[in-house]
Amino acid sequence: MTQLGKKRNGGALPPLEAESHATTDREDEMLELDKYSKDYVEAWASKCTKTSYQSELKVKDATDVDGHGLKFVAAFQSCAEEASAHGKLLPQEYLGYLVFMMRNDVVHHYSHVSRAAYQCLKAYLDSYSYASVVKDGVDHGQVVICPESAWLPLFSERKSFFPKYFMYEDMSQSGLKYAQDEMGQHAKGKRNGSDRRWGHGDELLMHCIDAALESDEKDLNGDLLMFGYLLRVMMQDLQCRLEVVERIAKDEEQRTLYFSKLKALLENSALWRMVVGISWSGRQVQRLVGGLVRLIVNSTENEDMEVAEDEPEDDSPAGACAFSKSELSELASTFLNALLKMFGTMERLGGFLATSSYRSASANYRVALDEFMLDAFWTEKGYCKDPRTANKLLYSLEPRDALRFIGFLTATKFTKAYQRSDVQRMGPHALDKVKELYDAVDVLSLSSKDLETFYEIHIEPMLESYILDMSRTMKIYKSADHLALLVSVLAASIVKLQLGGESLPLLDNTLDKVKQMMKMCIERIYEQECSTNASHRLGSFGTICLSLASNYIELAV
Repeated sequence: MTQLGKKRNGGALPPLEAESHATTDREDEMLELDKYSKDYVEAWASKCTKTSYQSELKVKDATDVDGHGLKFVAAFQSCAEEASAHGKLLPQEYLGYLVFMMRNDVVHHYSHVSRAAYQCLKAYLDSYSYASVVKDGVDHGQVVICPESAWLPLFSERKSFFPKYFMYEDMSQSGLKYAQDEMGQHAKGKRNGSDRRWGHGDELLMHCIDAALESDEKDLNGDLLMFGYLLRVMMQDLQCRLEVVERIAKDEEQRTLYFSKLKALLENSALWRMVVGISWSGRQVQRLVGGLVRLIVNSTENEDMEVAEDEPEDDSPAGACAFSKSELSELASTFLNALLKMFGTMERLGGFLATSSYRSASANYRVALDEFMLDAFWTEKGYCKDPRTANKLLYSLEPRDALRFIGFLTATKFTKAYQRSDVQRMGPHALDKVKELYDAVDVLSLSSKDLETFYEIHIEPMLESYILDMSRTMKIYKSADHLALLVSVLAASIVKLQLGGESLPLLDNTLDKVKQMMKMCIERIYEQECSTNASHRLGSFGTICLSLASNYIELAV
């Protein structure tokens, strides 16, 4: 077991080393864990070998894997309680077996094993935080990592059991491979399923998101539970790191002095390492963001009636979805907001500035997220063409990120519809009022992502673009309901930022002008009710949005 509470150089906790099982007075329990883990792996491999060429198994063959798994989970809980009483942690390899059993749901006969492993991992993480902030003679504190409290596909040696057999797309094919490599067993029939093996954690994350999107049609609970667990660990780690970053960065002098530390805090986070890894793959991250957007908006109208079955009946086979659609939507929202916050913080620190000697990357990852979200929004292949689905995504974002996203969306739509010369002909100062939107499009272009701090688009140019020519604006945004939604989100974000005591992205720092412009915009949208074009008329959803916008405007002070 692992002793807690020691210090390493610099005041942080040292790498925790597991004591030899033979030197503890709990040797029998530890040997029991070893036995159950070995029995489980062998039963898993044996079952995978048989299922690769037999359509049916004997009941004993089907349930042996489950029995060994449940025995291991029970033994782990007992050992963890005993270790906790002595201020110790169990070796990380046992967490690896729990994660392995959790993802192996496709091989289990019943869903109990994977769910029990997931609950056990959650409880262990709650008891022993993967990351924590400690004050150790330094005002801003330090982030302390305890690797033994969680398992991530980052730490193990490439040739060890877990990365070698865990990182398969199909766990039944992984079992067959293990049986061939380690047990000398070979299937005699045709193999079914994918034998693809991943090289990095971002591929595992993408697979989990794909599984969540297919959970209506397929039994993929192991991958759904894996997604929930990975996100739980990554969020705990990131929140601690952001806490320390915020403490340092609020002081300009400290931010300059400790810039390399701030950069390292973010880049060494589990989330950064899982998503970016050794090198940034724009195409992979674009797929990931698109998947998250789909999950966020994918819940049905009667989602409140859905209940995830935490404790299935004793005789129920695997198949009851581990999470409801609304829960999956919430997980995806948490993940997307974490990415926006992490890369947005790096952008605010100047970590994507080309002229900085501490530049974090060759690309601005935060602007890349904006591009990927735009692609997944109202484009031809987007997932938010209906205003109700768009509503779900926009209101899931943090207010400052929502304002920035709507700013880029407005800039993209407006600059495609209006050449600069078109705007100039509409009045002597017309172009000045919306010039920032053309600048925003330049920021989105591949050659213009060199930003000194967090990029924001002021609210006034957005509103100016809407009221410049309302009839044409309706054509740009396809319907009055879409435009009404954008105005309501703008108003809601303003109020939320004010309630949080945060600054607003205003040109002249006066809210009265913005409130007047919003009221004018709402009036102009209502005036389109008389239009002969049916798409310009408000639907019930758009009417609700404008009502909300009016209420938010009154709340803004």
